[in-house]
Amino acid sequence: MQKEQLSPEQIESNLAHFHGSEGVSRTHINVAITDGVKFLAEECKAYWILDNISSYQTIENVKKERFQVIDLTVDEKGNALMIVTDGNENEVFRQNFWSTFPLKKIRLYYTDGVCLLPSEY
Repeated sequence: MQKEQLSPEQIESNLAHFHGSEGVSRTHINVAITDGVKFLAEECKAYWILDNISSYQTIENVKKERFQVIDLTVDEKGNALMIVTDGNENEVFRQNFWSTFPLKKIRLYYTDGVCLLPSEY
C-alpha cells in the first residue's frame, strides 16, 4: 500500500520539527544526510538534490568552501534555481533547471560532508 502524499504545507510543517538531528545517514553518493534532509528527500522524492550537491563538490570554487548554503527556489511553472553561497551570501555557483519539486523554496547547509537543514545546524 502506497502512503498518502503530504501537501507542501504539511511537509514544511514537519520540517520545522527537526532540530539538532541525532541521526546521520550515508547516501548512495557518499553525502551524509541528517534525519531532516532524509525526510525532505523521501517526502519530496528529491534525492536528486543530493546528487546535485554532490556534483557541485567537483567544481573548484564550490569545494573550497567548507561551509555552503544551498538555496533552491521553484516557481509555479517549474523553473528551478539552485544557488550555492559561502555562508556570507557570496555566490559561488548557480544552476537553472526544470523541476516538479513541491516546495517553493528550501535552504540547506552543506559542511564537512554532511547536508542538513538550517534548524539541524
